[in-house]
Amino acid sequence: MRLIPLDQLDDMIVALAALITAAGALAGAIVQGAKTRAEIGSLHRKVTSEMDPDHGASLRDAVNRIEATQHDNARTMRGMARDIGRLADADQRIETTAHDEHERLNHRIDKIEGSL
Repeated sequence: MRLIPLDQLDDMIVALAALITAAGALAGAIVQGAKTRAEIGSLHRKVTSEMDPDHGASLRDAVNRIEATQHDNARTMRGMARDIGRLADADQRIETTAHDEHERLNHRIDKIEGSL
């Protein structure tokens, strides 16, 4: 058997240590990657479950309720706008009628004052 010179033996030990360190780092990266992948999968399942209606507590159900309420509010606002328009028309008619009546009364008063 041939003996390995000490300077080569040192290089071989350093290379072996580097190989073991690299293997450990690779194993750590694989384990950490698996943990991260599992965590991402868990988060994905949670988010997906929130996007599916479950008749009450999911985010999708909350969004559906908000949209329905907004639709109802829009319908109510359209009705209120129509009512305000009708009230404005009625107010205009009342104002016109009052003006005409005041004109008529002023004419009668002037006529009465003129006859005195």
